[in-house]
Amino acid sequence: MDSDMMDVDMGPIPDPAPSDFQSNRSAIGLGRAPSNNSNRKVQWVAPPTENVFTVQDGRWIVGWWGDHDCTPEVVEAFLSRWPPSRTPKAYAAWIAVQRDPSPHNPLSGVPTPTEAEKDVPGLQNSFDALLATQDPRALTVSALDELSKRHNVVVGKWLVFVKSHQADRIWGSIMRYICHERKVGQAKIAAREDGENLNGDWERDDHTICVYVDNYLDLQEVKRVREGLRKVGITWRIGFKPDAYTYLGIYARNEWGLRPTRYYDDEL
Repeated sequence: MDSDMMDVDMGPIPDPAPSDFQSNRSAIGLGRAPSNNSNRKVQWVAPPTENVFTVQDGRWIVGWWGDHDCTPEVVEAFLSRWPPSRTPKAYAAWIAVQRDPSPHNPLSGVPTPTEAEKDVPGLQNSFDALLATQDPRALTVSALDELSKRHNVVVGKWLVFVKSHQADRIWGSIMRYICHERKVGQAKIAAREDGENLNGDWERDDHTICVYVDNYLDLQEVKRVREGLRKVGITWRIGFKPDAYTYLGIYARNEWGLRPTRYYDDEL
């Protein structure tokens, strides 16, 4: 498994934060769709000739659309070309969608205003200063929220884990929600584990899906996105993690005893 899938969770396009696949998978627990085993073999899609972009941590397959070109035909063609269950990591680590009403292309290398204002080093320095007080009472969820707000590291994501035989259907529902109903936002799904000879078993692995919210401190927006996911079939319990937690190394069983998720949906 790629290192970026084990300990870190990449943030939204174009300036991804590190990935939390394994740590969040154990921490979320119930954030996984019910399973239905199958012994089918994988029939991989053809290698990419378009839609592949190299970002900080590797290659992504990305569909980016604005109001002028996000048609149902375009979205369905992308889903048909890149089903997560049959797209191996040999092609790209992630399949992603960016829906933006503005003409800004997040893969152009020019950061959005929100990304430009993000201060990850400042966040990490402030966290180190908080730890230096050696006062466990100071290390609270509220304190982390304040640091995230101060340094404008406020993007977060709902995390969904599905088996490969469920991935195409669930990812398709999420993409249609982002593109046609919400009409703004970002989401990504991990490509399929491919094994040494690109000949893995159908039920070999899980996929992680991240559905992003621009400001995790905006509870109304966090709830709104969760309700949208519920309407497209994500009815089981899932968790929400801020990118700030990832940048600060707050994973499952961390040394500070902090929970690695900021919210569960049944707590909102």
